[in-house]
Amino acid sequence: MIAIRSPCTQPPSRGEGFSLVEVLVSIVILAIGLLALLGMQATALRLSSADRELQLARDTTVGLIDEIKTLTNLQLHDPDTAFPAADGWVTTFSGLGEPFQMAGVDTTLPDGYDYLRWLGVEKRDPGGAVHRFVIKLAIDEWYLLQDVLARGNIVVYWKSAGALSERPVDHLQVTFFNERKP
Repeated sequence: MIAIRSPCTQPPSRGEGFSLVEVLVSIVILAIGLLALLGMQATALRLSSADRELQLARDTTVGLIDEIKTLTNLQLHDPDTAFPAADGWVTTFSGLGEPFQMAGVDTTLPDGYDYLRWLGVEKRDPGGAVHRFVIKLAIDEWYLLQDVLARGNIVVYWKSAGALSERPVDHLQVTFFNERKP
């Protein structure tokens, strides 16, 4: 008598399917690829944060320059009037509050400038995160010995965005000129 086996009851041959080792190797390769993707995503998020801080610093700088350009000749000659303490301006870096004390900020008056003022600014980004900026403003009242032209230098400092920066703070520096109004 001849026995006929059905295909379901036959034992699998050695050439069919994947071995356990092959499955484990493929899982390891997949895990390495996913970890690389996660690393790239984290880097992209840090870069996005750094770009957001730079844009906030630019916006702050442009706003301050616009305000300074409205000042009159007499106001620029009197820094306490032009940059009053009531608006948050202080004469020394140490006069800023604790949240604005950052290592790496240059606290010296640049050569050729007459006086220096400091301002601490907090800005919120669209995501609601708070960003702190230290504003260093230097004014040269008589640029090129001209009584109608003043020079200003604004440096905006902020804490660096994590591991991407080698410095404790980043900064944006802008020199501008102001034609004095009578």
